[in-house]
Amino acid sequence: MSKKNEYKNVMVDIETLDTNPGGVILSIGACRFGQDIDTKFYRNIDVFYALMEGFTVNQDTVNWWKEQGAEAKTVFKSHRMSTRQALEEFVNFLRPNDLIWAKGPDFDLVMLKTAYEKVGLKVPWFFRNARDVRTLMWLRKEDKILLPRADVYIKHFALHDAIYQAEIVMEILASMGLQQPGSKPPEEEGGMKYEELEREAQYLDKTKQVDMKELEDLFPRNLEANDGD
Repeated sequence: MSKKNEYKNVMVDIETLDTNPGGVILSIGACRFGQDIDTKFYRNIDVFYALMEGFTVNQDTVNWWKEQGAEAKTVFKSHRMSTRQALEEFVNFLRPNDLIWAKGPDFDLVMLKTAYEKVGLKVPWFFRNARDVRTLMWLRKEDKILLPRADVYIKHFALHDAIYQAEIVMEILASMGLQQPGSKPPEEEGGMKYEELEREAQYLDKTKQVDMKELEDLFPRNLEANDGD
């Protein structure tokens, strides 16, 4: 089996400033996986650029971010770009017929699909190739499966979420005899504590006024050139 076919699974995770479709996406994290973790993808998006693109922010979600630890927000300080540029670069990361995994696709993939449509780009995956981590976990909930360690990842860092979720899928598939467990650990920096938090979609009132000064304090404007590197 060629490596191209072996690594046709892609796990994706996003962080946002609104839980409704059309909300600002703060970051996109993804990793390609098969028998182990392969290539990785991570992009930060500039909040104020996204607002100019027409994406929305919800004050309740801003308040939630205020309560998160410093490490949860530090990851957003690296180079940021427009939503369109980040989505275009994610297109280049994907291959035709990739299986796109998320936990769950009714949030991450719906938010991404809406974003692609909003900036005038074609959604880069076939709808039948969407896969759900939660469904796989539910199917094996009664089995005693040794899940990967979660304490080496950063909370709410989209790339770390994607890697951890991919590791869960690999272990469950291996327990079902569908795939051998991976032997290559993810090459990630740091050892900050991570607790897996379930994301439950909340239908928030988008008419609530957002405190722009508070938003800028949390996510300062990107004064660097958006060169995409």
